[in-house]
Amino acid sequence: MINDTISDLGNEILGIIRKNEDATVPEMVEICPKSSRTIFRAIASLKSKKLIERVGSNKAGNWKVK
Repeated sequence: MINDTISDLGNEILGIIRKNEDATVPEMVEICPKSSRTIFRAIASLKSKKLIERVGSNKAGNWKVK
């Protein structure tokens, strides 16, 4: 199962994105008691595992869970 290789924070971020594809990092920081840098690292990890992708621009785009 692929979720075995994802951190707890990664799973939490996936859940946030599934509920709201337009979620921003500041919104994720409010939900998860982590720094924005930690959130960015978790997102980069999820992207490298090809579990999520950003569709559109960083400002006006949204997230897609694969």
